[in-house]
Amino acid sequence: MSDYVFNSASVAERYPVADTARVHLKALLGALALLDADSAQLPSLRLNIDPWAQPLVDSVPPITLGALAHSFYGTKDRDLAAFFDSLSRMIPADEALDNVSLEAILRFVPEAPAPSLERAFAGVLAAGTDALICAVMDFTLVGLLRSDLWNFDRAGFISETAILAFDHVADVPHAQAIRQRRLAGLSDALTVRSFWRLKEMVFPNLLFGVDVENNINVFSATLMPLMFKRLSELNSRAGVWRESAAGEFPDGPTKIKPESPETMNRYGTRRNFRGYDGVIRTFEDHLRIDGLHRIHVYMHGTERNERKLEIGYIGRHLPTMTDPT
Repeated sequence: MSDYVFNSASVAERYPVADTARVHLKALLGALALLDADSAQLPSLRLNIDPWAQPLVDSVPPITLGALAHSFYGTKDRDLAAFFDSLSRMIPADEALDNVSLEAILRFVPEAPAPSLERAFAGVLAAGTDALICAVMDFTLVGLLRSDLWNFDRAGFISETAILAFDHVADVPHAQAIRQRRLAGLSDALTVRSFWRLKEMVFPNLLFGVDVENNINVFSATLMPLMFKRLSELNSRAGVWRESAAGEFPDGPTKIKPESPETMNRYGTRRNFRGYDGVIRTFEDHLRIDGLHRIHVYMHGTERNERKLEIGYIGRHLPTMTDPT
């Protein structure tokens, strides 16, 4: 997991009032909590000054970064204060880095923006050493959204012949963009071996019955990319369904259909599979992967907070009255 490096430049100037600082800190902590929602272990937060010694608001005495984070306790945002406290802190930001890494950080000089990241280059220059640490170590730069200077989710630069880039978070949209990039990378890396381990991260809106693991292990390697494409489509539609005011599962390029009554009367039990919780369910509804392969699904719940799409079977089409083989 990539450590966070706090962008000292984003707090170099004190806020005149606490309310604005609280809005920006809430956005940052909410973004980091979203980014780490699927992480078993939280990254470390690297700072150059202890947050309890970092003045943030121009008052008498000054309100520190740590004190403002703790002000969320006793409010509806108390989880953000608890999240802040759960981040282990490393001070200074380059603590525990080896000599080779430190030499690389000192050696690189941002000379020009990386391709397609021109808009963020002014932020790279302003962040200085904090940005260099992130670029060399593949850490994530985090800070407060004081101005448009910090409104980017990816930054990079050219130093001599090297191109270095890193992620940046100051607001929830930044975290959402980074999550999407990470999920896309995981999706591209999916294989038969990695599927079961990565499925919740790549397809967060789907449930998978316990029998699906064996289905994947024997599935056609040639058709695997197409099958993953179908799952990705279902994952997107399931996400829309869960958040939608409408109760209907949204249409998509691949139609989900039930079986005929005749098929269910004769072969219905062939659609019974163990669900994600081990309970046997009838996965009647299905969609095509290709002419010979299907994905069978079960839709849980109708209320918005109960809606879940579960995959129960992936493989060759099951027997029907028109095609019993």
